[in-house]
Amino acid sequence: MSSLLAKISAQANAFRAGTKASDLDTQRWTDFDRLLFLGQISDVIIPRMSELDTAFGFSKMNSPPPSWLTAAAKSLDSASKTLLDRYLAIGKTDSLVVWQTLARSAAGRTYGVPLYNSVRNFYDASTRQAITSYFNAPL
Repeated sequence: MSSLLAKISAQANAFRAGTKASDLDTQRWTDFDRLLFLGQISDVIIPRMSELDTAFGFSKMNSPPPSWLTAAAKSLDSASKTLLDRYLAIGKTDSLVVWQTLARSAAGRTYGVPLYNSVRNFYDASTRQAITSYFNAPL
């Protein structure tokens, strides 16, 4: 394991053990380092989203990490909806994983279908077709 990965893993383990996100040693972390960190804590992101967002500002980013967006689509708390409302209105093809996540739960569909209907024209035809297929598939 590289020394960088070992440092990120140590911070992920500390976070899992209860260390606050703001107390982690993340100085000089790049976007890639944050991606690796999120990947290592993916199963505990949702209950600590507010804390992580305060420390890292993921929801304020123009392009938040995919794992953050997926967690937001599963959480659907008010902060997550605000982020998703803004991000999904951009019409990026890389948002397909977020739409697919929303389509996998009843709550996600309840939130996602009206949002999609209001932003669908920002997406190209093939992306619209994919998103529509997610919402038309059975749960």
